[in-house]
Amino acid sequence: MAVGNGRRPRPQRTGHRRAPAAGSAAAADLEVPRTVLDRAVSSYTPTLGALAAARRAQARSCRRDGGLLFVGLPETPGGDLLASASRDRDVVTRSLGAHCRDLYGKEATVAAVRSRLGSFPWVHFSCHGEQNLTDPSTGFLELWDGRLTLADLSAERVDGEFAFLAACRTATGGSMLPNEAISLAAALHFAGYRHVVAALSPVYENAAAHVTEELYRDLAVQAQLAPAGAARALHAAARALRDTDRTSPSWWTPFIHIGP
Repeated sequence: MAVGNGRRPRPQRTGHRRAPAAGSAAAADLEVPRTVLDRAVSSYTPTLGALAAARRAQARSCRRDGGLLFVGLPETPGGDLLASASRDRDVVTRSLGAHCRDLYGKEATVAAVRSRLGSFPWVHFSCHGEQNLTDPSTGFLELWDGRLTLADLSAERVDGEFAFLAACRTATGGSMLPNEAISLAAALHFAGYRHVVAALSPVYENAAAHVTEELYRDLAVQAQLAPAGAARALHAAARALRDTDRTSPSWWTPFIHIGP
């Protein structure tokens, strides 16, 4: 179905196992862009019921009784370094100021994140993520002392507006369940976050950092987030990335928006 609210139509796609379509190299030479990315702002939904519920929820883009919880791990015990976590933290802190609280490095434990998640309408994860294609219910985010699992997130009930998962494969479902939307991003959406930005595949750190900076530049207004613009802000960030290198779709296609 399409949602007509702006200059470009908003196709709403059910399920989210595939990345958005990549434009051909020849399209760059056309005076009038002809790729899907140039013509439409896409959003995804795990189910039609989830989309209806998100649309019914009251928008709180000017909410003053909360802020953003930033969860960042520049290093993880036994894991690879993640330099973009530090850059993401700087961007979010600069954009939201006192409205940003963080669990960073050793503070980002499973118990700490779970205990504070429901207290914030906005959350940003900058860490490693993983998905098991044959058993998607075992997907997880890697925190300091262990895994924040899809089951953990599914058990939460929050009054949330925006979640950004700057981690690999957080919107990836399972290969054996083509009609099921089981992913970390879907779990957060079902838990109560109306707008979720996540990745369908592994992501380059520099690309993730670019998307983070562009998103918060567009969405942060006077140290508050306006999540209703998340789909269009992500769309603009993806187009800017694509225009730096049209021959490498894996550079700009991973991130998707889930929500109304």
